[in-house]
Amino acid sequence: MFQPRSTAILGLLGLVVSWIVIGSLTGYQASEALLDSPICLPPSIQARIVRPSAPVPISAKGSGFELPLDVSFSRSGKYNAGKNLTYAIGIRPVQVEHVEPTVVATGQILAGHDSCKPTITVHNVTVGGSFEVTVEVAKQINRTLATEIGKDIAYFTVVRGGGMKEKEVMAVEFTSAAEFW
Repeated sequence: MFQPRSTAILGLLGLVVSWIVIGSLTGYQASEALLDSPICLPPSIQARIVRPSAPVPISAKGSGFELPLDVSFSRSGKYNAGKNLTYAIGIRPVQVEHVEPTVVATGQILAGHDSCKPTITVHNVTVGGSFEVTVEVAKQINRTLATEIGKDIAYFTVVRGGGMKEKEVMAVEFTSAAEFW
């Protein structure tokens, strides 16, 4: 008469103990994972390439073209507001792996400004060619660049644009990296 009740109580007790043991193990793993993960703080210096949603018409010259980029910068933190920024823009064909971008533009953004529109020249262009363009920015401290660098990467593809029938117009369409990798 007491045997089924004691078996049920032992089974219930075993369930509670296993629930406590498994819960503490998974809780330990979760807290361990939290300790191992790096704390990601937003960088105090940032660069961002504005990506237009519509294709941008370009004037092709020979096998190259000039593309104006709209780049914005931000300086967060009280020690960065009054600093000048130096930027470098690089470009490389997406299809070529393990090649460093070629620097095509450099410049300085004064403390009171937050954007610029540099024009970059792209060579050896065909319709369907895809490119990665990077912009890197660092603050200047006593005429030297800080080690903290803000970076942004954008991708674009050269496409056929609408235009006059006599001559084809090319355009640049900003795309995501997922299409290429």
